[in-house]
Amino acid sequence: MGLIVFSISEFLIQYLLGVKYFNKILFIISLLMMITGHIFRIGAEFQAGKNFTHLIAERKKPKHSLVTDGFYSISRHPGYFGFFIWSLGTQLLCFNPISFLGFVYGLYKFFDGRIRYEELTLIRFFGNKYLEYKSKTPILIPCKY
Repeated sequence: MGLIVFSISEFLIQYLLGVKYFNKILFIISLLMMITGHIFRIGAEFQAGKNFTHLIAERKKPKHSLVTDGFYSISRHPGYFGFFIWSLGTQLLCFNPISFLGFVYGLYKFFDGRIRYEELTLIRFFGNKYLEYKSKTPILIPCKY
């Protein structure tokens, strides 16, 4: 929440100070990032169907299956990738250079820990099937795991 408040503040301060920055290429890149991120995020939710939850499942349900096609063949965590790209695109669109760096760091810290925990859970649920999928499919966001 703090990053969002800072981001809005950074934008408003620039606006109130009369900073008028517009770069057509940066605008197009930011829109493409936001559109791509949105497609990945929403696409991952629809594709995973009942397997998709916002909270990491602690127990494997009988109908819980490993989704590895579509968006999941491009990224092991397409919803996270989508949110990551979309968030950074919003900061580029607002020309918030300080917030952009803050978002890179904050999202990195959040997703690195979350992915680490979630992948251990998925290995527990699906064993070698997940390990094989993991070896072939990247995450697409920078993290240590």
